[in-house]
Amino acid sequence: MISPDPGEISYNPGRFINRFIDDKYGRIDEGFAGSLTIIDRDSPVKVSRHGLKTKCGWSPFEDIVFPGNAVYTVIKGRIYKCWM
Repeated sequence: MISPDPGEISYNPGRFINRFIDDKYGRIDEGFAGSLTIIDRDSPVKVSRHGLKTKCGWSPFEDIVFPGNAVYTVIKGRIYKCWM
């Protein structure tokens, strides 16, 4: 599997949202909001009702196994450890 360049997959969404907000998104570079997710591609994860944090208590992804697991999320430069 060929991994896409993070710069390529974040550019267009960043370009869209930058029209409406003061922070700049879409690039991993100085002057841009440091918001991204770190994924462990060697740690598959199965979505279960037990681990959901949704208001409705369900997800269309229940019982689906994803090939990687989010381990950290960075939002505006602040690092958060993921719970799954």
